[in-house]
Amino acid sequence: MKFLEKLGKVLKNNIAYTVVLIVALICFFYFAGDLIAGLFTVISALVVYICGAALYQEYKKMPAGGAKKSVAKKTTKKK
Repeated sequence: MKFLEKLGKVLKNNIAYTVVLIVALICFFYFAGDLIAGLFTVISALVVYICGAALYQEYKKMPAGGAKKSVAKKTTKKK
């Protein structure tokens, strides 16, 4: 459930990327069947990749809901 909450926050905080991603995906699937519209398909796929990568980076930056970082103990080496 934490995954969906975190994903929802990322999509909500980056609404412009989310909308462009959805529109580009729709355009990609709509024009993918026509050979003449291949250029438009490639551009749509590139936009999907860029938006997806940006959203993924924002997702990785956001801290997990209940996870706490553990503090490493300092150790000394014996000679």
